[in-house]
Amino acid sequence: MSKSVLIVDDSRVALMALKRLLARYPLAVDTVESAEEAIGYLRTNVPGVIFLDHMMPGTDGFEALAAWKSDPRTAGVPVGVYTSKEGEAYMDQARRLG
Repeated sequence: MSKSVLIVDDSRVALMALKRLLARYPLAVDTVESAEEAIGYLRTNVPGVIFLDHMMPGTDGFEALAAWKSDPRTAGVPVGVYTSKEGEAYMDQARRLG
């Protein structure tokens, strides 16, 4: 798997903070500000890992995750979902989606 990362978040502050944290590693880090942009990105790129915000306007992170996991090209890409939501129901849903 390649050493590339895609960060998907509608918050520019969150994008830059996570990108800064990852800067210490030998990774190519790309960022997009919506699930729709990520879908376009993934048409031509397959990163080694995706960091995905759950709560975004338009297509939310869980909807995007379900789409990516149903596509054979991106189904095997590990996805870390993060959010401000708490609770076991949220965690169960995230696990079910992959």
